[in-house]
Amino acid sequence: MRSRRSKTNSLGQPLTREQEELRGRDVRELDEAQLRVWLDACERMEHWVKAAKARRSWKTAARETRAELARREARAQRRESNTNAL
Repeated sequence: MRSRRSKTNSLGQPLTREQEELRGRDVRELDEAQLRVWLDACERMEHWVKAAKARRSWKTAARETRAELARREARAQRRESNTNAL
């Protein structure tokens, strides 16, 4: 009989190993795939933590990650429109 995998890691947090490895890194240093993984981690933790201060911290991290994704998307669209204009 196979054991069921828990939805939490060894520390009891709902983050994957990949998400744990992204903790403490600057969002500007992450690639797009890592940003999406980090955004998922922030949203999970925002709902998992109990303390208001911790929730705000995760909410702020999610907001910063969304802003970075939007900046990159806007930059890519500008590049594309400049390429098409030539």
